[in-house]
Amino acid sequence: NPAKTFVMLNGIDDLTEEQRKEVEAIRGRQYHFKYRLCCTGTINTRKGHLYIIEALNRMSKEKLANVHVDFLGEGVQRPELEELVRQYGLEDHISFFGSIPNVDVYRHLAEQNIYILMSQNEGLPISIIEAMRAGLPVISTKVAGIPEIVKDGYNGILLQPSTDELLSVLENLDDFDWQNMGVKSRERFEKELTFDRMRKDFCDMFDSLQ
Repeated sequence: NPAKTFVMLNGIDDLTEEQRKEVEAIRGRQYHFKYRLCCTGTINTRKGHLYIIEALNRMSKEKLANVHVDFLGEGVQRPELEELVRQYGLEDHISFFGSIPNVDVYRHLAEQNIYILMSQNEGLPISIIEAMRAGLPVISTKVAGIPEIVKDGYNGILLQPSTDELLSVLENLDDFDWQNMGVKSRERFEKELTFDRMRKDFCDMFDSLQ
């Protein structure tokens, strides 16, 4: 019965007041790179880390000088990708941090100004919701549930899982209003993606079935 069909997005807890103050302090630091991107999650073929590395390798040196990417997470593909980064001479522009405790991820996100996830397939990634909670614009792919939380041109940029499409964005980073898209990410998180909202949706659903 379509009238009894419910769609509810995942939700996560917001940062505490103390964590928000810590985030503000982290963001107040001086950083070498203008564009600091972060990708969190298991390092495997499905998550699309290779697209990012290949795109950076093909960037013009002038544009690449402004970009750094942090990979947070472990996975079977990490040794292969680290070797590729060395071969391409991208050690100054890509860093591997390994597994990071979930309770510390928000600190790493606070150091960045763009979140990136080039997945070939997904569900509804909690990692993107965490990035939106941090007020980050998102570069991601038009797969599965991602377009449900990232609106192209509003709070991020959506692409096909493709090195060419990603390269086009990275070569033209100055053409996008990342700061405004980050504000929109945070606004959408507060409105649609908090744990309190999810709990209310579940309560409303059960009430409607009585």
